[in-house]
Amino acid sequence: MEIKRILSLLCPAILAARLYAGQLAAPGPQTPASAAAPAPSADSREATSPANNQELQQLRERIAQQEQAIRQLQESVQEQRALLDKAIQNTNAAAPKIIDGKATANNQAPAEPPTRGESAPAKVVPVSNAAHPRLFPVSQGGAEQHQTTASPSPLSIKIGNTSLTPLGFVDATFFARSTNLGSGIGTSFAGIPFNNSVAGHTSEMNFSTQNSRIGFRVDSTVLGAKVLGYFEGDFLGFQPANAFVTSNSSTFRLRNYFVDVQKNGLEVLGGQDWSMFTPNRKGLSPVPSDIFYTQDMDTNYQAGLPWSRQTQFRFVAHPSNDLAFGVSLENPQQYAGNNLVTYPTALNSIISGSNEFNNGNTTTSTPNESPDVIFKAAYDGHVGNGRIMHVEAGALIRNFKITLPFTSNDIPTSSTTGHVR
Repeated sequence: MEIKRILSLLCPAILAARLYAGQLAAPGPQTPASAAAPAPSADSREATSPANNQELQQLRERIAQQEQAIRQLQESVQEQRALLDKAIQNTNAAAPKIIDGKATANNQAPAEPPTRGESAPAKVVPVSNAAHPRLFPVSQGGAEQHQTTASPSPLSIKIGNTSLTPLGFVDATFFARSTNLGSGIGTSFAGIPFNNSVAGHTSEMNFSTQNSRIGFRVDSTVLGAKVLGYFEGDFLGFQPANAFVTSNSSTFRLRNYFVDVQKNGLEVLGGQDWSMFTPNRKGLSPVPSDIFYTQDMDTNYQAGLPWSRQTQFRFVAHPSNDLAFGVSLENPQQYAGNNLVTYPTALNSIISGSNEFNNGNTTTSTPNESPDVIFKAAYDGHVGNGRIMHVEAGALIRNFKITLPFTSNDIPTSSTTGHVR
């Protein structure tokens, strides 16, 4: 706008100066010698000549001053134009061009199809005008605008930089067995009746919705760290004796409840989750969908599968996207099973009655010496036609201790096991 105002003021001044100079320089109309005016006398020429010369000299000086001012203004205009051209080039380099209503990449114009055998040039609409340039790019309806204005998934609730995603499903299950196991939808593999019993000759059939899930996950970023909070529960809790009489009131129970924090290739988890010794599908991820507990609908899953869900503190390092190393400190239990371990005859009553081992009926009275320590490494690669390969190796170290009352001696021991999958 300033340049336009300057030019509008200069144009009348320049035009007036040029017209004035033209009138002074233009000769008068030629007339015949006979009709010419008589030459002025010497006295009159001497009287008027100095005054005319002085005015002419002043006019020339003014014209010279105006020409100098015009040159200075032209130089200033050229400098301003150079700055504007540079700004326009930077703007055009950053903003997409619009070609027939479509945004294209910089310096690329899609070729229009030829019409009637002739190749017509593409019509390019410039992003900016040289007279009125835009120093900031105008947002166009392209991919960038779609990314910035894309609404979040309707399955999540956005609160600031935190998203809350509810999860769960209804599991209406029909299950039947050839024997009357009586353990619900979870098979007790150690309690399958033999054929020489009544239950071994009786089949069972039931419906259940106990395996239905409800929960939520919270994803956020705190001080540059990725934070995941996860909660999940089902209805396989304590079963009252009259559950299947009228109301079928299955009780709610906790499955997973943990917080996981990741930053700069390091990961820390605290809470209840699947044991890190349970096989994974992907890396050492704590999310249930990345854990391999089979596709069996049986809530005890599969015989031979090592698994548990327990409180733990997990530390994982990610040197790369395909490799992970971790160590987990998990809740221990000196579990001896229900009548699966035969104690020495002289110590049977002492050990079984002192709650030194968990026989399936005790809760927190078992004296555990130290937490279970689990080491695990996992690698995810690609073989063949881009198929994902998952390999992992783990080790579990567990300590046990019992006390003999008549000797007051502690008998500690440890056990180590491992797996490669």
